Amino acid sequence: MADLDFYEIDPKYLKYLKKFDSSVPDYSYDKHDKFFCGVVTKMNGFQYFAPISSFSRQQATNLLIKNSDGRNISSIRFCFMVPADDSVLKVKDFSLEKDQKYVGLLSTELTFCRQNERRIQETAKRVYHYGIDSKHPQYRNCCKFTNLEQAATQYK
Repeated sequence: MADLDFYEIDPKYLKYLKKFDSSVPDYSYDKHDKFFCGVVTKMNGFQYFAPISSFSRQQATNLLIKNSDGRNISSIRFCFMVPADDSVLKVKDFSLEKDQKYVGLLSTELTFCRQNERRIQETAKRVYHYGIDSKHPQYRNCCKFTNLEQAATQYK
C-alpha cells in the first residue's frame, strides 16, 4: 500500500452517503472543511478513508495524533470512516491553505499518520468489524459500513 495521504472527498458524495447513515461526517465547517486520511483499510473491495478531527480524547474507535512533543493534537475517527473510490477523491493540497499555522498542523498530522501506518491499518480493521457486528458494544458508535458499501456501489 502506498503512503497514507490526506484527501478531500466530494461533498455531494458525502451528502449522498448521509442518506444511508446519518453518522457520515459533514463536509463543511466554520473554519476548515473536513478531510480524510487514507487509504486506512481495504474491505470487501472498497478502500476506506477516515476523518481527521480536532477531537483529542482517547476512545476505542479512534487513534490520537500526537505532535513531536507527544501532546495530543487531533485524532483519526475510524468509527466515521467511509468507502470511496478515486472518482470522488482529491489529494488535499496544503499549498491552497492561507493560514501557515494550519499548514504546520496538517504537516504534523500527516507525518504522524505516515509514521504510524501499521497502527492505523490495524485500528481501521478492528473498528470496521465493530461496525458490522450488531452485537458488539461499539456497533452503535460506528457508521454502518455494509450499508455504506451498498450505497457506494449505486452512486453515480
